[in-house]
Amino acid sequence: MNDDIKEPNLIRMSPEGFAAFLATCSEPGAPVPEMVEVTRRPAPWEQGQHPCREEEPRD
Repeated sequence: MNDDIKEPNLIRMSPEGFAAFLATCSEPGAPVPEMVEVTRRPAPWEQGQHPCREEEPRD
């Protein structure tokens, strides 16, 4: 886990800076090409593969 997230640091900014921060947070996110590629891949079970380890043949 990222240690920066666990530390309770106080962040100070001007009202104008806070308004700009909120405006930026409210904008739609940009697509990340690597994540777009991952979501377009077929799931392992759609390819006929098992997502878990292969089972050993039973007698």
